Amino acid sequence: MRYGLLAFAIPTGILSCAHACDAQTFLTEEQALRSLFGNSNISRQEKAISDTDRQALMKSAGLRFPESSFTFLVAEQDQKSLGYALVMNEIGKSEPITFMVAVSPEHRVVDILVMVFRENRGSEIREARFLRQFKGKKASDALTVNRDIVNYSGATLSSKAISRGVKRALALVDHFYPVAKTSHVLRPAFMLPVLPVQGSPGVYRQVRYLMGTLCEIRVECDSSGHAGAAISAAFSEIRRLEKVFSAYDAESELSYVNRKAYNEPVTVSEDMWALTRSAIRFAHATHGVVDVTVGLLVKTGGRSPNSVGADKIFVDAAAHTVRFSGAGLAMDFGGLAKGYAAARVADVLKRWEVSSALINLGGSSIVSTAGKRDWLVGIADPSSPQQYAAIIVAKPETAVSCSGVYERSHIYDPLTGAALSGLRSAVAVTKSPLAGEVVSKQLLLRSAYRGGSHEYLRLFGSAKRPTLIESNLSKTVMFTTDQEVES
Repeated sequence: MRYGLLAFAIPTGILSCAHACDAQTFLTEEQALRSLFGNSNISRQEKAISDTDRQALMKSAGLRFPESSFTFLVAEQDQKSLGYALVMNEIGKSEPITFMVAVSPEHRVVDILVMVFRENRGSEIREARFLRQFKGKKASDALTVNRDIVNYSGATLSSKAISRGVKRALALVDHFYPVAKTSHVLRPAFMLPVLPVQGSPGVYRQVRYLMGTLCEIRVECDSSGHAGAAISAAFSEIRRLEKVFSAYDAESELSYVNRKAYNEPVTVSEDMWALTRSAIRFAHATHGVVDVTVGLLVKTGGRSPNSVGADKIFVDAAAHTVRFSGAGLAMDFGGLAKGYAAARVADVLKRWEVSSALINLGGSSIVSTAGKRDWLVGIADPSSPQQYAAIIVAKPETAVSCSGVYERSHIYDPLTGAALSGLRSAVAVTKSPLAGEVVSKQLLLRSAYRGGSHEYLRLFGSAKRPTLIESNLSKTVMFTTDQEVES
């Protein structure tokens, strides 16, 4: 597999600087990097600046480069170059401003994040309305404040410091990483403003459209800055996994595997490997009720039941490859991918030291992280999705997984090839979002869960009389407008 490179440079010695005034730390180095690029694999490369390098840099940028070296942190991510990020330190009035500049493989500014501000005025330059002026700029563009860049009133010296740092960063990228003929555009999940949740002090939320649905993340944090950076990192992780598991993106890793695996073994990423192996185990454990090889079944509207069968997937642990036994097979992870993504996002928020969070991926996979806060999760009535049939009290580290047929949605039975009829949903309350996806789908497709250690409770709730459920145990709850099917 080919891997792209992300470089993020730290001028030698900045980590040991001490300053007399109190510093406002908005983001750590790790937080800034993760908010832009998710969970990329990082390695270090140190570049010494020779006299020849320094003269070339000064000539291209018209600025000084007194540093003796830069340490580049290089990130690799699934066959595509992500671009570059550099940590810059530029003097404002009297103290250095530390900020990160993200640059695309085409050497254009993608985003800027202010990490540390050390003076008593001028910190407004971290606001999006000022920083967005630099997006899309390249090394040859003029970046003069009050001419090319609108100055932030009351923060002239800080504005000039940012402009100078961006110019230097672009020159460094041009010099040390010449543009490749085949490069990929960097599209990180940019930091967007978070909204405080009314009636819940310290709780912030943000909604974005990813994985074909609206995804919402709520976090309990000590500041909006901390919340915004943590949520941005979480959405970056969702976006990264979407490029792995999307069945609708021709350039996703899943699409590539579906095209190639019937001809030859395909080497796959860690994420694809982990979820494929889990999916095979789930298919065996549920006797084919939950089977990811429904790709062609979904595309043909249930007309290809013979194409289904996880026993046709072969994995090689030593070579890390996936192969299909023949043509006519296609994987579609569906809710399993959302469950996997929800678990990964919970890990990201834990690393960001978020005290408590609720991750909601389209209402089908919901996870509460560790902490002291309980969260209320509304379960939609299938006949009236805008209203609740039940309200679940989600304790910390609880997963609520929902599978259902709502209005125009379709779910196909892998064993018969037929689409489910009627309006119904199954909701599993477990400790694992991935296990919850399996349990909810099995309950939906086979009305009664036979075997296993899960307890479940069947309720026929409605929007008129929603049921309140305490999630103290691993339970599965089913709601349906159909008559109850005998076990």
